[in-house]
Amino acid sequence: MPPMDHLAEILSAPLTRLGQVARAHPDRSALQILRPTGAERWSYGRLDAAIGGTATGLLRSGLLRSGLAAGDRVAVTTGDVPETPVAVLGALAAGLVPVLCREPHPAVKAVIGAADLSLADLRGFATLPPMTSPAPPDKAFAALEHWREHAGIGPGDRLLHVGAFDDPLTLMAGLLAPWTAEATALIPAPGVAAEALPLLLRRFDATVLGAPAPVLLRILAAHPKPALPRLRHAVCLGPVPETLRRDWREATGTPLLDAGPLPVPAP
Repeated sequence: MPPMDHLAEILSAPLTRLGQVARAHPDRSALQILRPTGAERWSYGRLDAAIGGTATGLLRSGLLRSGLAAGDRVAVTTGDVPETPVAVLGALAAGLVPVLCREPHPAVKAVIGAADLSLADLRGFATLPPMTSPAPPDKAFAALEHWREHAGIGPGDRLLHVGAFDDPLTLMAGLLAPWTAEATALIPAPGVAAEALPLLLRRFDATVLGAPAPVLLRILAAHPKPALPRLRHAVCLGPVPETLRRDWREATGTPLLDAGPLPVPAP
């Protein structure tokens, strides 16, 4: 089975919730892509319009005219760029079943690549109407909500998640977890080194950090006493060595939580 083949089942309820947040808070910050020199910023309104515009663009594109129908699987292979989650959610809103994978797979009927998803070309399309019958939360969405609560992410939080845009863990834990909580997702841009993360955590007022143990170890190696005045806690995305938990608290004054059951089902 292709990676994340059941995304449609998993994402229906979060997509509905994201639309509700966007309509209630269109100007609130949804996503910031961080570099030491600044950030690319997406409001909830811009994010919602991009998802709706992508869906409408796909419905009007040659992809559907060439024989795709509602419920068909399409591979999203756009790479480590913010257009990837937009493509996944836009395909879902168009009635297609997105498959997030880094390589095309024979089980899918079409591939959505970067050339198909120029947001500049799609901004002119009318967005789709709001979903009127939200899908009931399934076990996967319940797992997302449980992880969000375990990680302590709530309205107004700013979660800095270390991961790639084409990684299912980033989609679920790094983006949809804060978006469904009316929070802001902070994603370091590709190429940003772990050693630069304390600067980004301070500069962009991160309240929660999600990162794997090797990244946390590199932070402490480069910054024995990092000043992180807004950080409330960090979440280790994977096993937490007890020595790392102890060293993190001593260095930062904040707790390091284990991730618990991550909201990403096995493929």
